[in-house]
Amino acid sequence: STMDWIGIVGERTRIIKSTETEIVTQRDKKVSVRCVRDPLLMPFDRIELSETAKLVSLDENTACIFVGTSLKFLDISDPRRPLQLGNCVIPGNPPGAFLRHNDLVLATNWNGQADTQQLHVIDVADRANPELLVSLDTPRGATNYDLIAAGSMVYLANAYGLRIISLSDPRAPELKANFRCRGRWVRGVDLVETTAYVATSMHGDASWLQLIDLSNPASPKELGLYRSAGGSQDVAVVDQTAFLADRANGLLAVDVSDPTNLKRVGYLKTDGRANEVHAVGDLVFVVIGKASRSVLKLAQYNGPR
Repeated sequence: STMDWIGIVGERTRIIKSTETEIVTQRDKKVSVRCVRDPLLMPFDRIELSETAKLVSLDENTACIFVGTSLKFLDISDPRRPLQLGNCVIPGNPPGAFLRHNDLVLATNWNGQADTQQLHVIDVADRANPELLVSLDTPRGATNYDLIAAGSMVYLANAYGLRIISLSDPRAPELKANFRCRGRWVRGVDLVETTAYVATSMHGDASWLQLIDLSNPASPKELGLYRSAGGSQDVAVVDQTAFLADRANGLLAVDVSDPTNLKRVGYLKTDGRANEVHAVGDLVFVVIGKASRSVLKLAQYNGPR
């Protein structure tokens, strides 16, 4: 294999943000910052949150969190005494997927009605007064698993496909296209320039890594396809390599330099289902197991054979 396990980051640990120099993680109540050069060294503990809070983003002196359905901003200039700046409540249930994108927070959830999910767009330019701009219905009965944003576009990994939504006017999102992928469920999505990398699966562990050309958002086209066997759940792309969390099949590294000839160039067996993946440089973080008992493990990719 061209990949090797190098350590365990922690149990029940989420990666919130990664840059070329640092990684922000949350484990239960504790938010920590790790150095990319050696993420297994003692992390710098930044703040301790309430038991039920989920960190959305972390700035130098501000934390953005969800507590249930309430989006809150905290002044953490003094980490021992966080002060609430403002909050905004979204309708329905606590969000399943969310992200901070510039002056917006995007979140998806079940809205409390049978078989209906929504995408919520929240303006957070004024941290003392975050404002819910719109709650957009997505297809009935279809879970939204993942989302990613770039520029004015949002890409929503949905049980019915990859939904491509324009936020040119954040108060009036516009559906540009819904690309029906090979699998029944689109579980994860990553984006590099105008190419989407999609983890999509069906019953019986049939699954694919699918590459989609988004240069024309209203007319997406398939660029390439790689068949996997584990039930792909998530994907992260660095340079010309896509790392696929392939559930029972473990972690795969796929060379995507030629979309018409996708090739596996690395593999690691996981002691449990690989459900999420994050990649920074030559480091690959994999969430293994169910949320309540998950383990975040770290691998290093050494390039193709």
